[in-house]
Amino acid sequence: ERKIKEELIKRGYKEGIDFIHQYRFNDKFMCDFCFPQQRVIIEINGDFWHANPNKYTDKTKLHKHQIKGINRDKSKQAYITKVDNGSWVYIVIWESDIKESLSKCVDKIERELKKNE
Repeated sequence: ERKIKEELIKRGYKEGIDFIHQYRFNDKFMCDFCFPQQRVIIEINGDFWHANPNKYTDKTKLHKHQIKGINRDKSKQAYITKVDNGSWVYIVIWESDIKESLSKCVDKIERELKKNE
């Protein structure tokens, strides 16, 4: 989250104006980033805790905390993408993707923001 936030600020986005870090969505879910004007939610998911499907392909070997996290993530995404007639966009960025290319991750966010200007 810290790296994404730093890169957003470096690119000219202002916390509290353009985006909110640690946003409580409808008093139901805490989200990592929200761009309220464009109605975009960004979730930064750790590979282990959220069981990145590219790394944890065998669901039978998941830790109980991973299973709990997956279920919570699914509920959150389903709720956010259906509320307000589906007007919110929900983006997941994985820890390994940030490690591979922070720039590409923020480019992905920016592409979505431009769609919803």
